Amino acid sequence: EKSEESEESKPTTDKSQKHSPAPLPPVSKVAAPVPEDGKPLTSEKSVDPAPAREEVASEIMTNIIEDVLKSTT
Repeated sequence: EKSEESEESKPTTDKSQKHSPAPLPPVSKVAAPVPEDGKPLTSEKSVDPAPAREEVASEIMTNIIEDVLKSTT
């Protein structure tokens, strides 16, 4: 149980990604609220500091997807 907890607390590690695709849903949940808000990303980028988080989230998502693809192939 302790090892599972440590893996969950470190979703960026390759091991946790190989164990399960769990890290993916949280990332999409993080990115989802902005489009659901009905505000276009472009307009938010010009006014809000939020897009910085958006970009980071999308970067993390691409990195995770790439890592998962690498581990599966």
